[in-house]
Amino acid sequence: MLRLILAFFVVVWLPSAGVLASGPVRTDEADARALAAPESSEGFCFAVLGGRVPGSEAGLKVLGRAVETLNRLGVRFVMTTGNMVAGDTDRARWEKRVEAYRKVMRGLESPWYPTPGPADTAVLGVSRAESEAMYRSAFGPRLYSFDSGWAHVVVLPAERISAGGDSLEGVLGWLSDDLRATRAEQIFVFVHDSLWVGDDAGAWDAVHGVLRADGRLAWVISGALGYARDDGQRDNVRYCSVPVTGAFTRSDHGYASVQSVTLVRVTRGVAEFSVLPFDAVSSISTFPASEAEAIDALLETGWASVEGFVQAGPEPGDGAGFEVALENPTPVRFGFDMEVLSPSGWVFSQRRLSGTIDPGETLRVVVSAEAPALREGHRPAVEVVVTARYPVTGGGEQAVIRHLRVPVRPRGAEAVAGATPGRNGALSLNGRGGVRVDLGEKPWRLTAECWVQSEKIAGSMTLIGRYIDGKGFGLVWSRPGGVLPFGVVGTDRGVARAVLDTPPETGRWHHVAMTYDGHRAVVYLDGVEVGRSEEAGGLLHPDAPLYIGASPDRRGDPVAMFKGLIDEVRVSSVVRYTGTFTPARVFETDENTLLLMHFDRDYYGAEPDDSGRGRHGWVVGGAEIVPAAR
Repeated sequence: MLRLILAFFVVVWLPSAGVLASGPVRTDEADARALAAPESSEGFCFAVLGGRVPGSEAGLKVLGRAVETLNRLGVRFVMTTGNMVAGDTDRARWEKRVEAYRKVMRGLESPWYPTPGPADTAVLGVSRAESEAMYRSAFGPRLYSFDSGWAHVVVLPAERISAGGDSLEGVLGWLSDDLRATRAEQIFVFVHDSLWVGDDAGAWDAVHGVLRADGRLAWVISGALGYARDDGQRDNVRYCSVPVTGAFTRSDHGYASVQSVTLVRVTRGVAEFSVLPFDAVSSISTFPASEAEAIDALLETGWASVEGFVQAGPEPGDGAGFEVALENPTPVRFGFDMEVLSPSGWVFSQRRLSGTIDPGETLRVVVSAEAPALREGHRPAVEVVVTARYPVTGGGEQAVIRHLRVPVRPRGAEAVAGATPGRNGALSLNGRGGVRVDLGEKPWRLTAECWVQSEKIAGSMTLIGRYIDGKGFGLVWSRPGGVLPFGVVGTDRGVARAVLDTPPETGRWHHVAMTYDGHRAVVYLDGVEVGRSEEAGGLLHPDAPLYIGASPDRRGDPVAMFKGLIDEVRVSSVVRYTGTFTPARVFETDENTLLLMHFDRDYYGAEPDDSGRGRHGWVVGGAEIVPAAR
């Protein structure tokens, strides 16, 4: 360890030479808080801090320790890569979060230069122009540059680039003029999102063209990925991403996602990057893009999946069976471990299996089951846990874990799934439970609707939820801070939100519905449109269950649980409403119905599905059927 620390200081420490007077940063945003350029010298080291959110309050302590580390190293200046504060909240809470972040950063002994991220301006209840003005007042300009010695630093707002059109043209013009105005020998460009990767690559090509035409060596640095990644050099431009500083690390790229500071040593014609976790130093080249892309392929292609289901009934017997499919979409052989988990009494033909999978190979594992008898109030959960052990350059293996829930169908539930004309029930939820449904379908358009009665609109409560990490959809009853009911859809062009303007009356039944046609989310209350989102894109689906009366977390467990009554839940693969309508008190099923629950009676702890697809749900936590008037 001593040798590692000494080697680190030899790399990053350089004496100051030829210090020149500093001037203001160059910007056309006259209303922004003034920033002065750092003092110039012949050689220097600066630091880069990654994102702070999404993360818990503990992330501020991580940030504080990073500030102490940089003070001890004596860096020339510090850059941050955006997403400094959590958005999606009201102005007062946003201002408190900004002050908490700035309070920590005021401990820096070096100048600090922020890069804007989308979370930093996501303030509810204000216009985009106003939120951007709030950012400028708190942090400084969003588009600016400065010189330090023979290095020139540029900060670009990612959303103006990805927006295209006049917004992109304005950035390109500003950048061209800015590069012509500096005599620096190296260029460092900071932008929050890795726009050169993914759907925004086309817009970024225009920015790359400006840097290529300039001809000087340029580094482009981002922080949105949350893990270290070296994308290599293209023309005269080198691309890389830095890990987080205070945000949640990414377990799917745990080998490259650690709480870190990134140090950049700048000498004439050379820039050396060192990623410094709190207990080690790693070179950025230890994290090649090829490994990141291989692990992304495991995460995104569903390399492990379950087909089929198990079943249980009032009597023990045949539990049907399922098949686990394992695929290797990467160029490297990797090992895997598979285990079937269940309550006592279940018997499986194969519980555990380990092995290796070659590139391009598909392995199918057939598992048959014998089921115990269903018991009232007992939810039979059967799960397959599969772990890929992917070898990485830095040594060791990166684990990619899939938790695959095997659908459990209650034998005989179809017979009691229909609505009962003489007796209506409703799902009563106490804020500590919900109904879990393993909805296999992934529609590109949808309608989600239900009847709801609650005594309050407060706290964090969801009516129908299959939304997590920017994917899926949900009908949300409330969020902390007085946020009104809204519909949310995660798409490949961002998150679409349709929010009510005024709160609905509590203590009475309401029909709430959300539609998504592939472009916009629309929310209806009692048959009247009350909210519409901005235009978005194709609906993305998470690997998560659907909950009635809750939302799933990353483990598939219920959160944001509802307190009140829910009745007549239906999810459809079509847009059922396009204007004012009279809601049906009892829904009917058709070929477009993916899920229909009347909640008139349960069945051994299961909530029967009347869609004909067998998507019966299971009660999790505090939920029960109670009599309710229509």
